[in-house]
Amino acid sequence: MLPTLIAAVFFLVHSPGGSDIALNSAEVSSIRQRAEMPDQHEDVRCVIVMTNGLSIGVIETCREVINAMAEADKKSGSKP
Repeated sequence: MLPTLIAAVFFLVHSPGGSDIALNSAEVSSIRQRAEMPDQHEDVRCVIVMTNGLSIGVIETCREVINAMAEADKKSGSKP
């Protein structure tokens, strides 16, 4: 039997405070515009909802988040 290789694909985004946040693209449940979640910090431009229910507000636009996820998936050879 051949061993199975499991690889996590991470992409980098930033919190309103400027901290780097590395997220596993396989754990992203949905991506929402800040307008859909008005309780977020004023500098948040996009909200990433993870499969565990955690909502992460980031300063990147949702288009930038989608592009970062696609680029990370492309570099790893996995499919989005």
